[in-house]
Amino acid sequence: MFIENVSSQRLNYMYFTVPQKELNNRTLVYHRGKGLGGSSALNYMVWAKGYLGDFQSWAEIAGDPAYGAKEGWERIKRLENFDPNGPPEVFDEFVKPDLKNHGRKGVIHNSSGKKVVPGLKAFIEACEGVGIARVLDVNSGHPLGVGVAQHTVWKGARCSAATQLLNTPGDIGAGLKRRGNLEVKTESKVVRIIFDGKTAVGVELKSGEKCGSRLVAC
Repeated sequence: MFIENVSSQRLNYMYFTVPQKELNNRTLVYHRGKGLGGSSALNYMVWAKGYLGDFQSWAEIAGDPAYGAKEGWERIKRLENFDPNGPPEVFDEFVKPDLKNHGRKGVIHNSSGKKVVPGLKAFIEACEGVGIARVLDVNSGHPLGVGVAQHTVWKGARCSAATQLLNTPGDIGAGLKRRGNLEVKTESKVVRIIFDGKTAVGVELKSGEKCGSRLVAC
């Protein structure tokens, strides 16, 4: 299902990068999801927060500490609702998330999962045998190495931005709820953000229509 969805232009914008010098000038597909939930409705459901050093680089480029390793990281933690009940304890030597790296009160459910794929132990040990470090918590801010991925799955279903932010709490069904402070327009491509000084106040659609800040367009 993932392969079918990610290869469908009905669901994927199929952007391409500029030629990559380090890859013999090849261009790469840059997947971006269409529809409510955007790319979170299309991706492989892996929750990967990234490397803390990148956050700091973004803050320096933007000249804004809000993107940095402290503020930016804490914002992401406020989004997540991490379930610490992962694989059986016998696998603690391979996966043991540190709860200080994770939020517990946000809307995006994620966990390491409770089932372990066959061959996990052998695979990780083989990686270590060729010099790849073992990572017990891939979302510690230092993910380089081999470890068990964390996923945005809850009650056996995908957690997307749409299911978690447009549904009522606890409802993961397809029935999105109407909100008085939000207008949703489908089949509507945004081409420009409208600013009042340095404040974003709306968007302009490809059709030429201009909409206020209470809009989700996809």
